[in-house]
Amino acid sequence: MFFSLPRFYSVKFAAAGFGFCLVARGAIEARVQVYGYGKLWDYAPGALLVQEAGGSVANIGTDTFDYHDLNFVASNREVHAELQKFFAGNLPTQN
Repeated sequence: MFFSLPRFYSVKFAAAGFGFCLVARGAIEARVQVYGYGKLWDYAPGALLVQEAGGSVANIGTDTFDYHDLNFVASNREVHAELQKFFAGNLPTQN
């Protein structure tokens, strides 16, 4: 699935905070998580960093971020809508 993204590359991160920091500073365009795991404190600080840096964080297929749903897109505003559209229609089944 990740290789079918137009104009995008995928990199897998193990730490949520690192990916959020990269998005916030503009080193990568987005951090997309599908069927992840973790707790509120793993995602709340990073989501705040991205939003304060001018980016967007929202659950896949929505305009808001609920920490109980760990399928989300954290990205800059230029690619957010396109990534939301792509992943909302192509969310893989959970194993």
